[in-house]
Amino acid sequence: MDVLAENTVRFNTGDNYSEGYVARWTGITAADGSFTVRAEADPSSDSGYKAYSFDVFKLEGGFGGTDVQDDMLGINASLWSRIEFEVEDPCVFDMLTLRMKYEDGFVAYLNGVEVASDNFTGTPGWNSEADGNRQNELALLFVDFDITEHISDLRQGRNVLSIHGLNDNVGDLNFLVLPELVAVSDPNLSLYGKGLMLLDGLRVTEIMYNTPATTSEYDYIELQNVSDVNLDLTGVRFTEGIEFTFPPMELGPGEYVVVDSNSAMFEIAFGTGINVAGEYSLELSNAGENIILKVASPLDAAILRFGYDDVWYPSTDGGGYSLIVLDPTAHPSSWDKAESWDAALPSPGAPNP
Repeated sequence: MDVLAENTVRFNTGDNYSEGYVARWTGITAADGSFTVRAEADPSSDSGYKAYSFDVFKLEGGFGGTDVQDDMLGINASLWSRIEFEVEDPCVFDMLTLRMKYEDGFVAYLNGVEVASDNFTGTPGWNSEADGNRQNELALLFVDFDITEHISDLRQGRNVLSIHGLNDNVGDLNFLVLPELVAVSDPNLSLYGKGLMLLDGLRVTEIMYNTPATTSEYDYIELQNVSDVNLDLTGVRFTEGIEFTFPPMELGPGEYVVVDSNSAMFEIAFGTGINVAGEYSLELSNAGENIILKVASPLDAAILRFGYDDVWYPSTDGGGYSLIVLDPTAHPSSWDKAESWDAALPSPGAPNP
């Protein structure tokens, strides 16, 4: 497991210091460096709670591979970690992004304020579990969460980023929490700011991966600008599943664009007047695969990373139907979940039926 930075603090069931055996935690405050744990060796006891400061529970390792298997496996699916960092002047920042690698879920807090979460519903407790398992392949890739609305929660001087990491069960051998907090100034004038606008506004909304024809030349992927500003797609790239780099072009608010396997065959099947950016290389897998859409080079941030599966809706696997996204404005992390999609008659370049 990769855990944050060298001044990060962790505690969970299994820590056994002279102050007592930590059986559970409660009363945790994400910002001020205090929490309450039960200092009893007997986990069935309801007495013996003590208050400790975070510095009692320092990490031995830090960033680069802290092994928490003995502390968590078979004991607890939750782990609380925190990073303290300094900000000289928070007023200079215009955008704030939390980048996360995680398996299986998390809830993030900035100075005690919840700012992002995924794969967990409700109020997390000391032994909470994630809502479900997350694919290992996706866990190793950063997911970007736009938390600009919480930029006012940054403080001059000391700040605390706290992550409540959640495994899907106490017996799961895989667990990962790796955050990166990125603040940027003058987004409209910076390449990074342009990338952030794409992260917020560009979404894959339809995939035709296996038409009834015996050829893949009718396949396509549809994208939509779900924001209220023009998006510059120049250099935006599909790097996994298919390969394609967008030419110089803009996409207006609410507009659609399609990339296809063979533009001539696509036009025969679906007609003219559809906004087609060009032909991609490679093929969409009939059995499902991972798709990665990235911002323009030299930045490497992913707009979307998700996998689709032919078993989700069998009618899309050669039955004449395409996969459509039910809510294009949902968080990008939902794109790899079957319930975020449905089967529908193809509608490239137009609102999904």
